[in-house]
Amino acid sequence: LLPCATSDSANASEPIVRSLSCVIRRGALLESAHRLSQVEESLKAGDLYLHSLGAVFADEMASAKHAHLNRFFVIVPALTLSFVEQMLVAKEKLAKRARDAAFCDDGFAVGLAYVLRLLRQDADFAALRWFESVRAHCAAQRAALGRRGNSGNSGGNGSNGGGNSGGGGNSGVVGASRGRERDEANALALARIDAFESEFELLYYAHYSARIFFSD
Repeated sequence: LLPCATSDSANASEPIVRSLSCVIRRGALLESAHRLSQVEESLKAGDLYLHSLGAVFADEMASAKHAHLNRFFVIVPALTLSFVEQMLVAKEKLAKRARDAAFCDDGFAVGLAYVLRLLRQDADFAALRWFESVRAHCAAQRAALGRRGNSGNSGGNGSNGGGNSGGGGNSGVVGASRGRERDEANALALARIDAFESEFELLYYAHYSARIFFSD
């Protein structure tokens, strides 16, 4: 049988318990500090790696034999359109559970930021205001769909009124059917515009976030 602990023994063990808890807390703090230092060293190493990667190729890309890349920023809008269309197809495949599906891809954004930085064409590409143009284009398409829907509704109402006055009920039915088809087509077009603009917004934020990796 184990002896019962008396009050004196319990009081005597309290300093030991407090000391052990202090040691445990200090050990946990030291371990956390060590892990933070490892993370900091890894980030510094990655930062040095990215800067070294840019420094190694910068002079070579600025040489005369690569003069054809002096206007590389001009083809960036076409590259972004191709990428966005590819991502929309990949997401459709994901919804259908098909092969080669994907829901995100930041490799293009990082690569684009690296190449523009390497060629010193960040300012040239920014001067194109490409992403602002995409937003304006999507807004114009939405406005055009809205005008088309309003004009279709007014035309449909007029045709219905004429059909009723002439006693022809079939014209009203046909007009309503065409109106539903037009509304469905407009809804699908609007969904495509929203998906297109949303994908461009994701590319915009990914690209400008990736530029931090290669900043001075």
